[in-house]
Amino acid sequence: MQNTNNIAVLAGSIPCIPYGLPGTAEIAAGLAEELQKTNMCLLGNHGVICIDKDLLRCSGLLEMVEKTVQTYELACSLGTPVAIPDDKIALIKQAGHQ
Repeated sequence: MQNTNNIAVLAGSIPCIPYGLPGTAEIAAGLAEELQKTNMCLLGNHGVICIDKDLLRCSGLLEMVEKTVQTYELACSLGTPVAIPDDKIALIKQAGHQ
């Protein structure tokens, strides 16, 4: 079961860097910019990039992203998912930092 700290990590959105050829300066520049603001982002047509204090924490973040995507896909298969309002997301994030 996820605690509020885990939920707060994923509350909101994960930035996505547009597709670029692997190993190019274009991808490196996009990553450098986004990873100064957050510890994970999506590389268009590539996958998730995650940084943290150690491999165990990165693995946990990636598992949360995967579970969140699975939940979202299931919600979409049942109809149009209802977005959580921004003020409620702020409360979730605040609870996760206490």
